[in-house]
Amino acid sequence: MSSSDQNVSMLMEMGFESSRAEEALRVCDGNMERAVEFLFSGGTSGGAATMASSTGGGGVGSSEDVVASLSQYSVDNGRSACTCIALTAARNFLQNPSAAIQAQFLVDAIQQGVSNYQQLCNNNSSGGVEHKSAEEVLQAAASSTNTNPFAQLKMTAGGIRQGILSNTNTRSDMGLYTLLSACRQEAPSDAWLAVLITKTPETVLAILPPPSTQPQKYLVIDSHPRPGVVQGNGAYARIMSTLDDLVAHLSTILPATELGPDIPEMMAMMYNSFDLYPLLLST
Repeated sequence: MSSSDQNVSMLMEMGFESSRAEEALRVCDGNMERAVEFLFSGGTSGGAATMASSTGGGGVGSSEDVVASLSQYSVDNGRSACTCIALTAARNFLQNPSAAIQAQFLVDAIQQGVSNYQQLCNNNSSGGVEHKSAEEVLQAAASSTNTNPFAQLKMTAGGIRQGILSNTNTRSDMGLYTLLSACRQEAPSDAWLAVLITKTPETVLAILPPPSTQPQKYLVIDSHPRPGVVQGNGAYARIMSTLDDLVAHLSTILPATELGPDIPEMMAMMYNSFDLYPLLLST
């Protein structure tokens, strides 16, 4: 029996029909943990792109989700393309930050991002860009024999920042809130800032508004399906009104992992480390 068949059998033993078990595993790219979350959250297969308000109201604690009908796993060669997709979404957003985020924006970012990923894999002499950091992808794109799809993006002066995920203190010196705030402060005050956040093997995109922009609009753009967190099983953008809300959502999709008392503290910190890549549009 293959591992896929074994996973289906395990889900059926939990009381789910075989067709639902197979759907959950397909949507979640064979990840059993996510498949279980998908099934218990009542997830359904993706149809048309949807937009759903999570809490409404437009104030602190409110958010709105824009959900596409596909994720990176829906596209051939998309499995390992999340860094290129996030870079593509960053470029596309920064080119027109005043445009409303719609499902088509997410679809375009995925399709263009996977195409950029495949182009770099095929043409980069160092052997492709699979599972490489945003910095390495940007370097590979710059040295590619083809047109650089990310030529308009540049890292801020402060460069890459590294932090440690925490489920209890996001405002520590190395926490998400503190480091994202530092990225925002070092960027020009009138510029939108795109920040790629990598917790291996996943990369997502955060968008931070200029301080003077009203109303404030913070975004997380994620090419992974998050059953149980977001309705549907496609890529999504969550639009929020505060940095606190953005960090809370990031902590939900990229939680710290408690490894237990037997694991050395340094090893636990390395396991829960993340990288921030703050990006601006070149002028």
